[in-house]
Amino acid sequence: MKIIVVDDEPDVQFLFKQRFRREIRKEEIEFNFFLSAGEVINYLSTT
Repeated sequence: MKIIVVDDEPDVQFLFKQRFRREIRKEEIEFNFFLSAGEVINYLSTT
């Protein structure tokens, strides 16, 4: 499962990685972190 997380607080990435570390390690979840909606739009337009 791929999940996009948008938050202007950089610490959120650390919290998500800690909470879902097992799932990430097992490759059950893949997170993409962005600090703004603009970054997400750029990412989605290139994939």
